[in-house]
Amino acid sequence: MTRPTDDDSSQDPSTPPPSSGWGQQQGPASGWGQQQGSSSGWAHQQGSSSGWGDQPSHQPSSPPSQPNWNAPVPQAPSTQQYPAPGNPPPSQSGSQWTPPPNANESGSQWTGHPGPQQQPYAADYGNGPYPPGAHGQGQPPRPRKNKKLYLVVGAAVLVLALVGGGLFFFLRGDDITYAGRDIVEPEKVLSDAESTLDGIVESRNGAANDETACYFVAKNSETTDIEDRLVCGPVLFVDGDDSKPYLTFPLEASSGDGDATLTVAAEPESPEPAELADAALLLRPDGAAPPDGNGGLAIPEPPRAEADITQLVEPDDLDLTSAETYVGGLAASFFLVGYGEADRFGQGDDARRPAEGQRFVAFTLESAPPEGASGETTSLSITYDDESLELPSELDLGGTAVASVPEDAEDVTLTITEGSLVQTVSLTDGEPGEGNVAVWQRVNRRAEINGTATVVGNLTFPGEGTVPTIPLTVVIPVVSLDYAVGSATASGPDRALLLLDGLRIDSAAGATPCSASCFSLSLPDGSAVAAQDAGFGLIVFDVPADFTEGTVLINGSYTDPAGAVLDLQATGGVIAVAIPAG
Repeated sequence: MTRPTDDDSSQDPSTPPPSSGWGQQQGPASGWGQQQGSSSGWAHQQGSSSGWGDQPSHQPSSPPSQPNWNAPVPQAPSTQQYPAPGNPPPSQSGSQWTPPPNANESGSQWTGHPGPQQQPYAADYGNGPYPPGAHGQGQPPRPRKNKKLYLVVGAAVLVLALVGGGLFFFLRGDDITYAGRDIVEPEKVLSDAESTLDGIVESRNGAANDETACYFVAKNSETTDIEDRLVCGPVLFVDGDDSKPYLTFPLEASSGDGDATLTVAAEPESPEPAELADAALLLRPDGAAPPDGNGGLAIPEPPRAEADITQLVEPDDLDLTSAETYVGGLAASFFLVGYGEADRFGQGDDARRPAEGQRFVAFTLESAPPEGASGETTSLSITYDDESLELPSELDLGGTAVASVPEDAEDVTLTITEGSLVQTVSLTDGEPGEGNVAVWQRVNRRAEINGTATVVGNLTFPGEGTVPTIPLTVVIPVVSLDYAVGSATASGPDRALLLLDGLRIDSAAGATPCSASCFSLSLPDGSAVAAQDAGFGLIVFDVPADFTEGTVLINGSYTDPAGAVLDLQATGGVIAVAIPAG
């Protein structure tokens, strides 16, 4: 008996065997068919019920010679099961199993079996193993793996993996194109865009990772033609939205009908990243696909500021304690309306954290009209522990500023310097410093008194004698307190100048001039204060900053520039003055 060969290909593989069984014969014949006197195929034993698993009644008296089981076998699909190579079928009662004399002999002697379309040796028998001891093995034959099945399954898994990875365009078997034109070095286009993206991320203190990349965008799922833009990400920036991690860069293509050379814009369409619309439309020559969501990125913290900086900032970025501390000045005056500490300042790319080992103090100033006129300039600074940081000059007009100071700095103050006058405000509790001008802290600094007194004086003209008993009327409409009046300045920040505002001395001959020598001030404690001439006809008294009342005495004398002398009698006039406390 010989194996089927390629010469048997003329047989119709669909032709069924003549009858059931493994090649059942009409009469006695060598081979594997049913033997004379047996009822069915060789595996069915006399007295056994069915199947291969039944024990044979006896072994043949002598073993059959071994056929060449390792010769090539034509492969064809088959549902029929055959013994595996190297394991001849068990002998049967009354069977004369004759091995084939030559495996390569032409002319199949397998009755009832198709030729090349049937596989003579499949992976198993299908009905059970050999019975133990059938041919000295005691074990069933090892199944032969169906390699074609594994290849088909493996190909299916690969296709699923490609689709799951977003590489659908490879399955289409097409290249990435622009307006139907091939793209010159598409990898370089993406590489250039990614270099630009890296620079933007670094300059903006953004966040990226190993999955950050740029992608072409297909116009739809049915084409490899791309839009004139790239999508790059994921990236996140300070104060960004972690659900919007992709920037879009415009693309410009070369003209003509040949291959398209694409150039990437230096800046994205918008500095703010957006949500990815459709990840399935993103294409890369290397087949990479974008990660899920933002790829695990977190919104970055602001970068650290330089040490010891001072900077104007937006007040909305800070949470400050409200205050109403006034600091007056002759050149500029301010209200401290907010103060405190801050973890950071600014928004987005402008946001900053304190330098390592430092903290931010912050405050808001509002400008106010100056208290007088001065040729001095005003400078603002932050002082702590005998150290000083200059603040921007623009703050003279008001604004919010931060200063970076050491974490352990104590007594941090806002210092306002104007010539020799130095004033401070605590940025810890918002209170004014002890050396500040006290009178500028007062609310009540002016009062209308409309005081009037009549005095008698002797007027002497040079070379003309004396005119006695001239009646004079002294009028003081208003009194006010200030730190500096005209050319005069209070003797200290805890002192003030009381001004006889609108003072007039009238006589029958008209207005009569009079200097500070005509006046004095008596205080409630009995002390007397001499008047000062502040220029421009202004008469002032240096008094405590908390002055509330006193008495103006009009009993001195005055010599005018022409030499005329006004001598007020000792029993001169008296005018009471008062300003409410506070």
